Amino acid sequence: MRRLILFISFIPLWAFSQGSWTQQTSTTYELLRSVSFVDNQTGWVAGDNGAIRKTENGGQSWTVQSAGVNVVFEAVQFIDPDMGWLAGNSGTILKSQDGGQTWIPQSGGVTNHLRSIFFIDQQTGWAVGSSETIIATRNGGSSWTLQNAGSINNLRSVFFVDALNGWAVGDSGKIFHTSDGGNTWTEQNSGTTRILTTIYFVNAHTGWVTGTSGTLLKTIDGGQTWTQQASSTNAGLYALYFPDENIGWAAGSDGVIVHSTNGGETWQTQSSGTGNWIWSLSFADPNNGWASGWAGTLLNYSRQPPLEAPLLSYPENHAGEVPLKTTFAWQQAAGAESYRLQISTTYAFTTKFLDQYGITDTTYTVENLPNNTKLYWRVIAANDDGSSQWSEVWNFTSLLVSIDDLGFHPEGFRLRHVFPNPFSDHANFRVDLFRPGTIGLEILDFNGRQVFVLPTQIMETGSHQLSWQPEKTGAGTYFYRMSFSPLHEPEKSSVRIGKLLFFK
Repeated sequence: MRRLILFISFIPLWAFSQGSWTQQTSTTYELLRSVSFVDNQTGWVAGDNGAIRKTENGGQSWTVQSAGVNVVFEAVQFIDPDMGWLAGNSGTILKSQDGGQTWIPQSGGVTNHLRSIFFIDQQTGWAVGSSETIIATRNGGSSWTLQNAGSINNLRSVFFVDALNGWAVGDSGKIFHTSDGGNTWTEQNSGTTRILTTIYFVNAHTGWVTGTSGTLLKTIDGGQTWTQQASSTNAGLYALYFPDENIGWAAGSDGVIVHSTNGGETWQTQSSGTGNWIWSLSFADPNNGWASGWAGTLLNYSRQPPLEAPLLSYPENHAGEVPLKTTFAWQQAAGAESYRLQISTTYAFTTKFLDQYGITDTTYTVENLPNNTKLYWRVIAANDDGSSQWSEVWNFTSLLVSIDDLGFHPEGFRLRHVFPNPFSDHANFRVDLFRPGTIGLEILDFNGRQVFVLPTQIMETGSHQLSWQPEKTGAGTYFYRMSFSPLHEPEKSSVRIGKLLFFK
């Protein structure tokens, strides 16, 4: 009897560690080429003959939406519950600002098929497609600019980690990278000539690419080198998603789904329950995901979280005037060994201002938050058995800090804000001086060469603004070095160093 009790108690521990895929009803038989979720409840799918569906209950039910055009939608992306884009055949681009109830056509200036669209925020996005098409917008899609990768191949997927650094992949094993927002694109060596279908990065260094014939590539250096991974399948892989740097999925022909829990070092096949081809994946967290594909296929991945999601404490939801140096706080989740904190300018966390793993406390101090900016934050708990769902997403607006009492600034100097950053015309440096002194500003390129120097000047106590407007300098990554020396105590000089991202 004791042996029977031990055996029964062991089964749930093993079973709950495994997730499973189940079919959902999409109410259409059209090929659903793209799926996009902004949280574990709200998502969209889009596909052939103008098909659009939306769910607000994790896919238990889907409602029909219409953009008023009967085209093939290759891509859908939402960055929050209201704002999203569709891209498809004949250069079609549409934008919604009300969760998909209405769609407004946008002119991308091209007639080629657009296969992928990616926005990092409400203003900045890219789309790629057939015949090397790359277009970019800096104003939410009101206007688009044609970019050139120098290739005649079809491009099938695009991904950016910030306003400057992005990648595009396509036919003949082509991978292109930009570090200046797409003004210039450089080919990277993929090591294959197969069709590459999807690209996904979790940060500026670590990313993956899928392709035909089971192709799976990984980089840990931003694409300077790509290595083949054993995907455990020869099926074409057309969909890819990594909720974090270790846990990911790829899917494709004949309903094949492969899953990794170690960053792609090994992949195991999961049962999808369908033989239909899968074209797209989207995950809200490591425990909840969706797949879409042929004949209206919609699948939901669900895994019982081993932990409860943390409850957020500070900054409070919708708080205003949050200091630029702030200690974030949340309640302890029972059984948690560590936490991950994310801060973003978008509700869907398409790009991250901060993505901090391995926090062992229930507080974390962040310095130099973007000034006067609406930010979103969330926390996930983890232990050896896995992770919780994400906490509720809270938002706050950061403060433009006024000059504080000198006693809090013994150096007598504070670089309050650098804005805009990234920038396309000029960068401003807002400085607070708590005693008179000399200020100097130097700009260095990525290799440490000086490209600009502002002669040292004496400034009085108060707020001041310095600017740098590049003239003959190319787009890219630069570093500023600002120095301050108190007028009567030059031995107490101090320096601030930071990064600037310049695009044209």
